[in-house]
Amino acid sequence: MEELRALTKNLMEELVSIKIQLNEVLAAPRSESHSSRTYASVLADSVNSSSSASQPQSSSSSSRAQSPLPGVTVDTRRVRDKSKIADAAEVEENIRQKIQVTPEIAGIAVTGIQIRGHHVRVLARTEKDAALLRTHDQWVNHAFEGARTRGED
Repeated sequence: MEELRALTKNLMEELVSIKIQLNEVLAAPRSESHSSRTYASVLADSVNSSSSASQPQSSSSSSRAQSPLPGVTVDTRRVRDKSKIADAAEVEENIRQKIQVTPEIAGIAVTGIQIRGHHVRVLARTEKDAALLRTHDQWVNHAFEGARTRGED
């Protein structure tokens, strides 16, 4: 509960900062270079890359034009117990636990998950960590019986 309060406080502070920056941009004299700026572009420019607002979330969607975040995609179509993949927070915690008990990959930190339909993307810090998760993939079947990793492009 305390963690949720701290996160909420940080998000509110970031929102206030964004509003201030947006007001400054809108109040500034408009030059031709700024005439095509949209609210989204101003917002994107104002979000600090180290803030939680810019970090991957399970409900976020990324553009195909951007390079994908390092990670492993798990296909859950064949999972026998669908109740194990109903709650994103439980899915993420289950994945973290199974990775930590697998000796070859115990030191790898999961930075988040993205759920899109029957695909769960497990995000890692580096491509090297993602490659290790793909290589030592027994954690997938331990977390979700019947699931499997997808071949990555």
